[in-house]
Amino acid sequence: MGVAMSGWLGIDDFFVAAKAVNFGVVIFGGLVGGLLQPVVARLRPNAENPPTSSYWQSPLLGVAAAGISIYVLADSNTKEPLRILFFALLCGLAFPAVLTTAVDNISRRTREVTREVAAIAQQAKADGIEETAKAAQALRTVLVQNPPASITPAAQEVIETAAQKAVSSIAETPVTTIALQRQLIDELKEVGTVAKNAGWTGTAQEAADQLKKMSETMKDGSLKASAERGVERLTTP
Repeated sequence: MGVAMSGWLGIDDFFVAAKAVNFGVVIFGGLVGGLLQPVVARLRPNAENPPTSSYWQSPLLGVAAAGISIYVLADSNTKEPLRILFFALLCGLAFPAVLTTAVDNISRRTREVTREVAAIAQQAKADGIEETAKAAQALRTVLVQNPPASITPAAQEVIETAAQKAVSSIAETPVTTIALQRQLIDELKEVGTVAKNAGWTGTAQEAADQLKKMSETMKDGSLKASAERGVERLTTP
């Protein structure tokens, strides 16, 4: 039962992956750095003594700073344990600045992605398939490069809504030939697949809904089948 539970939760895979990237070394370095941070702070002339709570909070914040720096911000080479140890130690010592910078970077990235998706939604309202294809490509790129975890929770809904509007506009592109209809279906399927894989489930569902709507009005059997396959692929867990 214990083995089955650990496998179901992915704990075994986690420990294998953690070992591969020297996660234990990062935790240790960040922990020691965070533990020493209040001590170092007291060495500054005229600095006030840190509160007692800092001595148990700082190690945890040090670990967080080390992990964020090494695995997210710096994307460091984790194959050198000694180098990683001292980098994690440094990050732990400087955790106030590291965490502040990380939050600022996420906020700035969120604003940029929000503006970019809104611009794509506007571009997708074009009447021609060429502009629509460009908008679809741009949307795929933005979604795959910016998964929800990299965006602040408050902005995820805004970005998701803008992306859904872009998908809806893409689906409304006027097409007059079977070839163009096929291209439009393919664009929606690709956007939906990228959104689903990246974690933007609302956008993937919107693509599925638009494909389903299109399949219900199509007379060409092959196009209808293609759209239905897209719906099935996007809605299957």
